[in-house]
Amino acid sequence: MKSLMKMKVLFNINVKTNIKEYVKSLKSYPISKERARNKKNKMMKALKNVGVAPMAYSICKYKDLGQTLDDNGNPLNTSLQQFNYSDESKFKWCFSFIYDKSDSTVTFIKMMPAIHVKESMQELISRIINETLNEYLNKNVLYS
Repeated sequence: MKSLMKMKVLFNINVKTNIKEYVKSLKSYPISKERARNKKNKMMKALKNVGVAPMAYSICKYKDLGQTLDDNGNPLNTSLQQFNYSDESKFKWCFSFIYDKSDSTVTFIKMMPAIHVKESMQELISRIINETLNEYLNKNVLYS
């Protein structure tokens, strides 16, 4: 059986710093050092596993994660991809990474709590239109 070739996974200085800050912040929670270490290790394992199949992740659509968008809100940097991670407490993190086929590397360039990642304008408008339309239909069509 042929094993999957794993890409080398790299972290830029900002992501390294954010991971260190995350680990430091775990000290303020009432959890053991072992549990804090396990949380960090699980996150690192998940990030390194992105190197197994980096092409399986979607193109990043968020400026907050480093994407450049055209006038219609479409991503211009198709090499910038997104990875979402949830820890055991269901806290969500968003990462952006660049998959470089030429040197077989995955480089994480941004890490943010998911609640701080703003939607692209197109997704925001689309969501608002859908919510408004559903509200209108529920009030005027379903209960008429």
